[in-house]
Amino acid sequence: MKGLKYHLFEGRTFHKAENRELFEKAYHFWKDSWTQVYAEIDKNSRLNLDDFFRQDRVAILTVDDQIAAMHFYSFFPLNSISAQGHSYMINNFPEGICKRLLAEGYQNMMSMESMLIAPEFRRSRKDLPITGLLPSLGFEIFKEKKCDVMVAPCRVDLKVHERAIEHGAIPYSSIFNLHEVPVILMKTDRS
Repeated sequence: MKGLKYHLFEGRTFHKAENRELFEKAYHFWKDSWTQVYAEIDKNSRLNLDDFFRQDRVAILTVDDQIAAMHFYSFFPLNSISAQGHSYMINNFPEGICKRLLAEGYQNMMSMESMLIAPEFRRSRKDLPITGLLPSLGFEIFKEKKCDVMVAPCRVDLKVHERAIEHGAIPYSSIFNLHEVPVILMKTDRS
């Protein structure tokens, strides 16, 4: 598609001067989108604005300088007490996930987080299948990193977990509610 660009940034550094305009635009897109999602699905949850700035990688797709989608990725050393107690791990995964993964022999985990697609670029755009493209790019990041497992909570109601299955991920939990929507953990490893 003409005008499509993929931007991949180191998470806590992409606010530098040369990226400032895109950083600010991405922040507003993320904040406005998640504020709306929370208002629709879980009026008791509040968006933690710090979450925008804590990722290890931030992927942004733009079309003619308009943000079409974004996705976050974080890397966790599973045997680290600080990783096990990280707010993202505690608030988004079932209890004991780090210990379970460690018991299975995994040491380093990548998480896929906060996938957002602008409404005008969702399923109705047959010329630009972002719902498949964005996870595909995330799987490429996983392949190049030194992580041995990738785990992501995927919405069941929007069939996000089906996209993960298309890339070889397998269910790693039963369905549970996260912010009042059904999700399932999906796992991919290097085997």
